[in-house]
Amino acid sequence: MKKFVNLVRLGAGLVAWGLALLFVFYPAGMAKRGWMAVTRVNMAERRRRNASHLAEAGASLDYLARLFIGLTIEAHVRTNIRGLDRPEAFIVAGNHRHAMDAVNYPVATKMIGQMSIRYVVKWAIVKIPFLGKLFRGNGYAIVARRKDMPDLSSEDRRKFNRPVLEEYYRLAREDAVSVGIFPEGERFTGPKEGATRKHVGELVGKGTFREMCDALPSHGVAIVTVLWPTPPGGKTVYSMLELCDRRLDITIDLYRHPSDPDEFLEEVFDRMDKELGDLPYRSPRSG
Repeated sequence: MKKFVNLVRLGAGLVAWGLALLFVFYPAGMAKRGWMAVTRVNMAERRRRNASHLAEAGASLDYLARLFIGLTIEAHVRTNIRGLDRPEAFIVAGNHRHAMDAVNYPVATKMIGQMSIRYVVKWAIVKIPFLGKLFRGNGYAIVARRKDMPDLSSEDRRKFNRPVLEEYYRLAREDAVSVGIFPEGERFTGPKEGATRKHVGELVGKGTFREMCDALPSHGVAIVTVLWPTPPGGKTVYSMLELCDRRLDITIDLYRHPSDPDEFLEEVFDRMDKELGDLPYRSPRSG
């Protein structure tokens, strides 16, 4: 019975999410873009406002998650950089386990005041109705994967994506804004055979992280750890049922630009793996 009730709550929440996107965030975003065009706002400021609007939309869905499925998302900065040494912008990287990260990461970046963040996103996302138009024109890098261009070799696909990424880095430098990456490359659903880490995925995006550090030498690094209260999963909507009436903690650690990006990333993901391994899966909260 409880599972049925939670399914109804989840369904209502997803409907509310869709309606909010369709009738609130999308028209508001398009209206802002139209007004900026009429008032001839410069392109850098347009990108900042567009990206901020999208991040604000994601962060606000935290309220719907709490209202409909009883999920409380709490984020806090654990390691901070204070004073004049704090970078203006960051390379944001962290673990990726669930579709809910579309809400978790905007909540985290809002906590550190980095709402005009730009991500590398796959073509499939921008094909989603309404979302595609919100993504375009905000400085995101929209790249092709193997499944997007199955007839191209890996080398040809990298050549195709190279100008997109170069423009992405150039705009991030010029606009002095944060960028985001999931170094695992995809959602973690469990360790692969022979994996050294059991609670986070292999760092297939380590090379891209290194490239970001090389291209953005003035950026610090923000490591986001979502301390999941449920086992790995998250590839289907139904996995959100496990998050009903739970609390989800997020930690953010801010660092200066790393001198050795590879070693830095390995160390923070080792720590992340241990933290998740030491975390007993929580029971639904009472009351």
